[in-house]
Amino acid sequence: MDSKLDNSDRKKTMAKGKQVDDTWQQIASDPISNLSCTSSCIAFADVDGQGENKIAVLDLKFEDKQPQLKIFSGGALLQSQHIHGFPCGVISFKTHQDATAPAIAVASGNALFVFKNMQPFYKFLLPDLPVNHAEVAAWKEADNEQDTDLSKLNSDLQCLRSSGLTLSSRSLRFLGLKGRERIDFFTQHKNQALVSTAVVTCMCTLAKLNTDENAVACPVLGTESGTIFVLNPANFSAVVRVEVSGAISCITASGALDVDYRIHVCTRSMGVYAIKGGHLAGTGFDIPAAAVGIDRLSKSLLIGCANHVLYCFTPKGRTLWQIKMPAPISSQSSMMYKAKMLRATLIGLQNGEIRIYTDKGLLNTSKIDGSVTALRFGHILHDTYVLACVTGNGSFILHQLQRGSEFKNANSGQGNNLLAGTSVLTLMGPPSEQQIRIKVPTKTKLYVDQTQRERDNAISMHRSFRRDYYVLQVLVARNYVKALTSSLAPTELEDFKLQVGATVKGIGPLFRLTINIRNIGAKLAKNIRVMLVWDDTIYDIPAAVATLPCMVPGTLYTPSFVVQCATQELVSSTIHAHVYSPHRSLPIVTAVVAMPISEPVITVR
Repeated sequence: MDSKLDNSDRKKTMAKGKQVDDTWQQIASDPISNLSCTSSCIAFADVDGQGENKIAVLDLKFEDKQPQLKIFSGGALLQSQHIHGFPCGVISFKTHQDATAPAIAVASGNALFVFKNMQPFYKFLLPDLPVNHAEVAAWKEADNEQDTDLSKLNSDLQCLRSSGLTLSSRSLRFLGLKGRERIDFFTQHKNQALVSTAVVTCMCTLAKLNTDENAVACPVLGTESGTIFVLNPANFSAVVRVEVSGAISCITASGALDVDYRIHVCTRSMGVYAIKGGHLAGTGFDIPAAAVGIDRLSKSLLIGCANHVLYCFTPKGRTLWQIKMPAPISSQSSMMYKAKMLRATLIGLQNGEIRIYTDKGLLNTSKIDGSVTALRFGHILHDTYVLACVTGNGSFILHQLQRGSEFKNANSGQGNNLLAGTSVLTLMGPPSEQQIRIKVPTKTKLYVDQTQRERDNAISMHRSFRRDYYVLQVLVARNYVKALTSSLAPTELEDFKLQVGATVKGIGPLFRLTINIRNIGAKLAKNIRVMLVWDDTIYDIPAAVATLPCMVPGTLYTPSFVVQCATQELVSSTIHAHVYSPHRSLPIVTAVVAMPISEPVITVR
């Protein structure tokens, strides 16, 4: 481990107080840091447990083969650590709840290097992949035949690779060599067992029980062979292992492992897959171009692609909207601004623009000098949020988010379109008016007094409610029994049902009463009769009984009766029409007809 570096000889230029816009303020800039990294190579972590987050930057430097893990405090470099191999990303997570400082993990090759207090703590190795028998046979055959120029081994491996077989790293290295180098390489490795190691290509973290920032989290690894590992932070054992088709290029996780979670991955073959409950959810979907990054916001997936377009998909692959950027997308990262409960995604472009998008559209745009190759949003103190950026020329820039900054949708007042200074495409979804909060009136004194009365008399009010409820039950039961005994409700007769209605024609003193009867059952109805019962002090009906023919299902039968008013008084009564069968003691159904008042008889002399 290097000691704390002396920055006096670095000739660092620190730009403080430079205003980028009303939202961001540049607080540090190091144009000679010569960093080479991506967005997955930046993480915020309280490495010393002092309550102040430091910025961990994984400086790749593939050309020098000397990658380093560097720790920055603001814009000053504190310490660095050499990393073996070819790393691809860095994360910070807590291994257990009582840990004072989080662990920092760096993925390199088939290993995950874990550091605590910037000291090596653990090394996790991915299990080796199975090697194809044809590849093993080709190496053994070349050793037995003593092939001097190894042309047969070269042709066999070329045929296996062209057939779609994934070769081991040794075979791929052999195919890249020529002449004497190839023979020396074969002589050096021919007696060693042929193994195929899994290579980590991307990683992220997944909360274990809750999604708090200081809660225990699990490392999630994506490999070149298309395998996703979720590791237990206590003993670094693989608790979830899922296979997808294609090498994984970017990954994002949401939820909690012990509750409910989703893991979404993009592959180099331009496929998107979702993992739920330790299994693939559905068959996935394809995207038009290679993915630069992926982020899940609410129930939407924001994927930046190499064709300069930012896509918004549903989890099932339906395109909600898409925006073509003015420059190629060079980086993408998630943004969680807890002070305003804002969840967004950051898009970095090669022209230096940094855009903030939600699943509803553009929120903010800022610009820096140089192309944006890496960016990460986080906080260094409790309420101090910063944006760390690395440019194409290696500069390290730090922007601070102004306190109390409000992010407003750039689409407000412009209908439901996404305006990004580029091609405008319609945003499918709810209208912008839905985002306007409803003004809820304040609580009045009457409301407060009423709620207080309910608290004071809760027991008596509940008893009164139960008493009224029991009375209602008794009344319903009584009326139901009355309806059954008086045949006011239709009853089934063997295998058929009858539907009865009535109409009255005339103004008096003579009326025509028509009974409408329909057989709504599936079989014939026989021996059905209609009998009227009335008040003989008011009405007189000469023929009060009618016999119906054999009733065909669905046919309407209309027996009619002549009703004569027998009084000169302006009164009326009801007439009961009983539909019955001679074989039953109770009517099948009874219709109660309310008769109108008869007009008086006018005598003209």
